[in-house]
Amino acid sequence: MKIENKEYRTIWFENNVVKIIDQTKLPHQFIIKDLKEIKDAINAIKVMEVRGAPLIGATAAYGLVLAILENNDQPFLNKSAEDLISSRPTAINLKWAVDRMMKKLSGVNSD
Repeated sequence: MKIENKEYRTIWFENNVVKIIDQTKLPHQFIIKDLKEIKDAINAIKVMEVRGAPLIGATAAYGLVLAILENNDQPFLNKSAEDLISSRPTAINLKWAVDRMMKKLSGVNSD
């Protein structure tokens, strides 16, 4: 989307921070929100700052990246995955994205 001649995505990763366009503020305000920790991603999903199945799934995937950056520990990652899924339990793409990310990450060396 283009705002004041600048291209934006609805979600992107920049300098170890996930940036989203806060959907709760549209169309009256254009607010970019920083998600710095896994709890921020969980909250963004829970309070609907991100809306729509694809964006919820992408937020969950980025949330797991934030979890790894926050604490590169398997039990913490597992708990983060559970918390993401429970943030909106009826969202099919959310569970699918978390399960897919966890499967991909299972074979990766933690270093």
